[in-house]
Amino acid sequence: MEAVVISIEEGKHGTYVVSKIKEGPLKEESVTFSPDAWKEEGPLPEPGSIVLLNNLVLKVAGMRARNVHYAPVSKGGDSG
Repeated sequence: MEAVVISIEEGKHGTYVVSKIKEGPLKEESVTFSPDAWKEEGPLPEPGSIVLLNNLVLKVAGMRARNVHYAPVSKGGDSG
């Protein structure tokens, strides 16, 4: 499920990323993920980045993604 990274926050359990789902029945729902869920090499994605959320889990405090990657770049996109 594609989402847009909104912010990187510090909480009582450490760093987490806040994202919003882009499309579908869960559009605009917030989903958070921890650095452990980030499966790419390098730093966490910056705000505005498009990511793929996998293995969503519903918790009392909201939805969490357990596996997150950068979304693939589609061919035929804006060449700017």
